[in-house]
Amino acid sequence: LYMGKTPEMMRFFSEFTGVEYPYEKYAQTVVELYTGAMEHTSATTHSFALLTDERAALDFDLVPVVAHELAHQWFGDLVTCRDWSNGWLNEGFATYFEEMWGEHDLGRDYFKQSMLNLKKGYLAEDSQYRRPIVYHVFHDDGFELFDGHMYNKGGWVLHMLRHQLGDKAFKRAVNYYLKRNREREVVTADLERAFEESTGRSLGLFFQQWVYQSGYPEFEVSYSWDSENKLATLKIKQAQKTDDLTPCFVTPVDLSFTLPASAKAAKDKQTTDTVVVKRRVVVGEDGEPESVFVFPLEQQPLLVRFDPDGWLLKTLKFELPVQMTRYQLANDPDILGRIEAAEALGKAADGESVAALKEALLHDTYWAVQVAAADALGSIATSAIQDILLEALPTFDPKAGSRVRAGIVSALGTFQANQYPELAPRSAEALTALLEKGDISYLVEAGAAENLGKTRVEGSVDTLLKFVDRESWMYQSQRGIFRGLGASGQDRVVDKLAEYLLDQERHPQFRAMAAIGLGVVGENRLFYSEEARQRAVTALCTAVEHEHWLRARAIAARALGNFGEKRAIEPLERAASRELDSAAQRNMRVSAQKLRTTDKGTDQLNQLRKELDQVRQQNNKLREQMEALEAKVK
Repeated sequence: LYMGKTPEMMRFFSEFTGVEYPYEKYAQTVVELYTGAMEHTSATTHSFALLTDERAALDFDLVPVVAHELAHQWFGDLVTCRDWSNGWLNEGFATYFEEMWGEHDLGRDYFKQSMLNLKKGYLAEDSQYRRPIVYHVFHDDGFELFDGHMYNKGGWVLHMLRHQLGDKAFKRAVNYYLKRNREREVVTADLERAFEESTGRSLGLFFQQWVYQSGYPEFEVSYSWDSENKLATLKIKQAQKTDDLTPCFVTPVDLSFTLPASAKAAKDKQTTDTVVVKRRVVVGEDGEPESVFVFPLEQQPLLVRFDPDGWLLKTLKFELPVQMTRYQLANDPDILGRIEAAEALGKAADGESVAALKEALLHDTYWAVQVAAADALGSIATSAIQDILLEALPTFDPKAGSRVRAGIVSALGTFQANQYPELAPRSAEALTALLEKGDISYLVEAGAAENLGKTRVEGSVDTLLKFVDRESWMYQSQRGIFRGLGASGQDRVVDKLAEYLLDQERHPQFRAMAAIGLGVVGENRLFYSEEARQRAVTALCTAVEHEHWLRARAIAARALGNFGEKRAIEPLERAASRELDSAAQRNMRVSAQKLRTTDKGTDQLNQLRKELDQVRQQNNKLREQMEALEAKVK
């Protein structure tokens, strides 16, 4: 199925770049126990994970992998980077062309959601470390540069260039870059020069900020309306810490204001017909992080958007009236706007916002918005919210609604016994019933297992252990079961997970899933005794040094970084010194460095977070009581 799309992908990439597929043939091969995928000139080697069964095909879309590796035939084989410091010229292009194939094949909403996921991956990595995309410091073969900065941010740089240049100019620039450098090695300056010469645009500042420096703008925006003078004011601040590494970004930003189509419609609150007023501003030009923009408008906006359509790599805190945010969730045609609104309403948590989120969960036209609504409802966590989630779960089609059902299952896992002792059993009961029955979706089934463990309700571990040997594609059910066991906080699960990890008679992928479960034990280590934590560390150290499959070794190494146990440093360094696989070796070194810099303050911080969760629980109960009283008064 996936490889069957290759001819159409070839046509699309050839037409977009203006360069025909450059080789006489293209071969794709699937190899057992191969990690990831790797392009070669005129051929690609795929992992056995590419071959899904019918159930997995509901939720796991591996077409992007095929598209990514095919794009390398142009970006990586026909034209390739001179050194790994410029590796984004291979991987950034392949990543973005993978996304553009999704836009072509599945539509704009899919593309926006996929780019959002790409951004989240980069932001998560940036919170751990920050570097420029072009970076000349690396170890041995440079594998540590193959990260979210190279792939995710590299793709986003091209996304922003496409927006600023426009589609026609961007395509012309890509064509010029490929033809000028065909069968040559390139550095980033070659790309910059090709884009400047083909478009007539100066891009020096763009490349300096986004490629040679690092980070991204962290926007804090507020909006106000002057009804007397009919003026909309936006105060825009870049809140990121600026230094030699991270600048105050000079960048254009799109804004949009949705107005009622007529004054009469506004007066009568008949807002079906609307007009969108678009503006573009430039921030940071004077080197100042704060800017104020005032716009005369005929009427008070129903909706104000900052960077509608999501063309700018950023984070955003936008202060809007809650009534406007509810309107945005219900009416914004942009899925990114509706997702932003759902996240904001989860923080508002008032009765009308809960009703708006419930409506979005049940009736929005795109699954990602429904999942965002479920997540926002889960963050509020009251008995009324639990009722909404439990009632909504069976209403979705088992196949078409699998992703939304997985989102609801995840939200049910927020009702944990240590925070919500009265509500957790209801979640556990529903999740247990789902797991006992089985589900057509691996995503839902694994989610039910993981979140059952998170409830930490008595009996949940016994339920999970019953299904350890349930058959599933790529052991996806076991991933959820083992993550659930790791989150349970019961000491006995450590010995079971260690047994599964070290059992060389088990399938290597099964052992890798067990390592993931022990990593979750590390994430939840405050719920475990010291003796149990030490047993987990011992098992993971054994796997790091003696496990046969490189992926299981790599996961075990990463899991050790979660425990804060310094005795693991020596086994990690010993294993790294003889490790032949770059990815596994990197995980070993990263975890060793993490453990070297860990102190007891981390556990103290986790304890404070635990206490904060208890305060939130009390606040949720008080809010629920207040809402009940208000309802009686009304």
